[in-house]
Amino acid sequence: MFLELLDFHSEVHKEGVKTLHMLNTNIELFWNLLRLGKVDGQEDPIVDWSQFFNVDDMYKTIYVLQIVESFLNNDYATLDQKSEEAILRSDWAVRFYNKGGFT
Repeated sequence: MFLELLDFHSEVHKEGVKTLHMLNTNIELFWNLLRLGKVDGQEDPIVDWSQFFNVDDMYKTIYVLQIVESFLNNDYATLDQKSEEAILRSDWAVRFYNKGGFT
């Protein structure tokens, strides 16, 4: 219901978008996207892109694109370079491309 309010081009829309940006990122979605579907002990899996990009859910797709943008634009130099997040972010764009992202 909250996301439906964003359909209105009004002050409610503007305030709703600001509120969404203040919320924490969905951690499960964040890690699934960062890992591109890979879980410990699994070989390089085929990514089910529909779990991230659903043409029937515009708001989730926009949300996922914002997470993708954070992977591409945010400086991760402040992270411990040996952490899983830093390692995965360092080559995320290449892995995304190689797995058929945006094709």
